[in-house]
Amino acid sequence: MNLRDLLRTGTRRAQDSAEAAYRRFDLKQPESLAGFLTAQRLTFEAMWPVATDPGTAAALSTAIAQIRTDMTALGHQMHGKVPPLPSADEELAQGYVWHSTRLGVRLLARDWQDATDANVRSAGRYLSAPRDSEGWRALCARLEEIEGYGALPDRVLTAANAWFVLYETVAHDQARRLKS
Repeated sequence: MNLRDLLRTGTRRAQDSAEAAYRRFDLKQPESLAGFLTAQRLTFEAMWPVATDPGTAAALSTAIAQIRTDMTALGHQMHGKVPPLPSADEELAQGYVWHSTRLGVRLLARDWQDATDANVRSAGRYLSAPRDSEGWRALCARLEEIEGYGALPDRVLTAANAWFVLYETVAHDQARRLKS
């Protein structure tokens, strides 16, 4: 077993929980889309300052800028507090979580594409941004070179799960704000 296999199986529950949290948002409705985008932004703003891989840091910065533009198109203020960082962190975990969340967003964006509201349709820079397939393949190749047993894989798995939990928690927080 290599590190990619370990992450795929070892983060499955956390990824499924995060996905379920983000599915609470109706991306066809302006308020709900704003909550979704805010949750994404807050997670990425937590990760960006500690991202040690230049590619991940650049991708996070770009995503944050796209989300800010989309929020302006929606006519919404940027609100919310950046959550505290997970206690465990590893560069490979950040990359894995970033690329995994992008895949999830691409799937959720299918709902946004069916929106008829003009403001919602104009707020699509982040949702329609292409996936970094080359970066994902490079990360996978790197993960496949690392044995899935030992101290480093354990740290990476712990950190990836912690980031997914943060990602999910921020989504729940934003969804609750929509209901209040």
